[in-house]
Amino acid sequence: MKKYTFLVTISFLLLYSFVDAQNPTFTTSGDLCTGKTITLSTPFNPPVGSVQSIHWDFGTGSLGDTVLQDMAPFAPVPFSFAQDRDYFVTVTVTSTNGTKHVGSRAITINPTPDAIIDIAVPCFPSSVVFKDFSTVSNGTIDSRLWSIDASTSTDQIFTYDPVIQGKYSIQLDVTSDKGCKASTTENFDYAEAPILTIIPSGTLTVCEGDSATLSVSGASSFIWNTGATSSTIRVGDAGVYIVTGYEGNECSVTDSVEVVYVPNPIASAGDDLTLKLGDKTTLQGSGGLAHSWSPTDYLSDASNANTEASPNSTTMYVLTVVDQNGCTDKDSITITVDTETAVPIHNMITPNGDGYNDKWDLSNVPQIENASIHVFNRWGWKVFKSEDYKHDWQGTFNNEQLPDGSYVYVIQFENSNFETLRGVLEILSNTQK
Repeated sequence: MKKYTFLVTISFLLLYSFVDAQNPTFTTSGDLCTGKTITLSTPFNPPVGSVQSIHWDFGTGSLGDTVLQDMAPFAPVPFSFAQDRDYFVTVTVTSTNGTKHVGSRAITINPTPDAIIDIAVPCFPSSVVFKDFSTVSNGTIDSRLWSIDASTSTDQIFTYDPVIQGKYSIQLDVTSDKGCKASTTENFDYAEAPILTIIPSGTLTVCEGDSATLSVSGASSFIWNTGATSSTIRVGDAGVYIVTGYEGNECSVTDSVEVVYVPNPIASAGDDLTLKLGDKTTLQGSGGLAHSWSPTDYLSDASNANTEASPNSTTMYVLTVVDQNGCTDKDSITITVDTETAVPIHNMITPNGDGYNDKWDLSNVPQIENASIHVFNRWGWKVFKSEDYKHDWQGTFNNEQLPDGSYVYVIQFENSNFETLRGVLEILSNTQK
């Protein structure tokens, strides 16, 4: 019986020695945790020849998760496993004589923790509180280490008192019960309570239909009661707008501004009308406290609601009114100018000194002040010329009275809308006074 047992033992040892000698083994270094890089290497040398190539299959089921080393030196191979589970890793060593030697074993990959910091940053000089909310999908968090400046702690809740205001960085290192590690860092600002400045301040009056721009400064971040997180917002509704400014997630100050909408004034420029060329009219504008007409051409006072207008062509005038709140409104009037109707020309003067019809009156001719006037006798001699007529010519030439008779006048205008006027002027001085 003893002899039988001894022979079996010897046979087992011989078999084990044969398998070990013909099949490669491999070693791993590094943490066997998800997302961590480990290195795999095999010390195997074939019994005949030397190593020609090494092929690694990491057992993930993906064709891409293999490595072929076909040239010396055969360095350790790095690899990272994405999921926590058992993997059957196989290494195949091919010798220079073509013999393949295959070895394999299971590797257990454990989950890497998620390092999570919950941080409460109040206003200076209150204490800052850090909480470890780290998790791991399988197992537990076995240990932790907080590090900030020269201070450390292994507690799940760490209270820290910065001595001055400024920017700080807290690091948390955690280790699971499987030995897997993770680390995270959070930066935070530690400051006194902010002082907010809202522009505009107080109550903002906005004209109907307009939008308002609200701006705030004085803190590192902001949140409005509209949900906006920018320092400047545009609003289109009346109401109270509240903003909270933060220097830390628990260091904040709140301020507000009220937006009030007021109705716009109602501008009225009057009804459209038609004028004969040379006629004038008084515009009947209304609405608001201040008024302005545009364009200003041929208006006696563009800032007067009831200005006098004498356009020489069809014109649309726009009236803009402004009320006590600065709100505006606009209306327009179109003045159609009749340029087809003939302009009546005074065609006779009787310069006999009786005070009646002694002067050539052209005041009913539009734009006569911008016209060039020429008068010729029957032989074509120019007896009168004016570029700025004052309605005062009494039929003289070189201060001498012209003889009675018929004279030809030509009136030319600067405005291209006006045609040149031509006609006969009768001078009759020898009439009874």
